Amino acid sequence: MLIRLLKKYGKWCTEGGSESGFIGTLKSLIDQQPSIDTYGTWIPCTERLPENSELVLVSTNFSIIAIGVWSDYHNRWICYAGFLLNGETPIAWMPLPESYEGTEEDEGK
Repeated sequence: MLIRLLKKYGKWCTEGGSESGFIGTLKSLIDQQPSIDTYGTWIPCTERLPENSELVLVSTNFSIIAIGVWSDYHNRWICYAGFLLNGETPIAWMPLPESYEGTEEDEGK
């Protein structure tokens, strides 16, 4: 929403057609931020790890998918649904989707 507002009204806060000052800096900072909505996208463990104890999907070097967390305290992955075999290492992770909210129609069944 903020980006739409900046695109629509940002020209009012620029001088001589160039983006400078506060609005230019703000747009630059927004462009540099990673996407918050990463569900559906595997994130390589070499790129970054999830927040400590955040429940995520994990993909391993043996093509196994499990549910687990990264533990800063233990400095390792802990998998809950699925298991890691000897030599098996998580190579990517993905945030879990939001829980299904349901509809009024679902409640009637």
